[in-house]
Amino acid sequence: MDAKIAEATRLLAERSAAFEAASSRAERLVTVAKGAAAGSEAWLNAHVALAEMDELRSSTADIAVTLDDLARERALSLASDYPPLTQAADQARAAIKAQAERISSLQGRLSPA
Repeated sequence: MDAKIAEATRLLAERSAAFEAASSRAERLVTVAKGAAAGSEAWLNAHVALAEMDELRSSTADIAVTLDDLARERALSLASDYPPLTQAADQARAAIKAQAERISSLQGRLSPA
């Protein structure tokens, strides 16, 4: 169990770092595209960057699903809660929420399609 939690935590840190890098890139592209017409090259570049961020958010969600599956297996076997598992799952859900909010914030700065 501990090895699975450690691997999920390692992946979460890796994917969070990748998301932050993609977020910085998207921030620059959204700034360039702010006020640009929908469909313009700058607007499209910003949307591609946002899609990349969303893909990374999705991969973070996969980690949360894996951790939730581990918790479900423990519950089905009538094992008690395992604090390291609960903490890791909470961290993954918090990361997903923060990532979704960041994507939404950047999307809101672009002209609608």
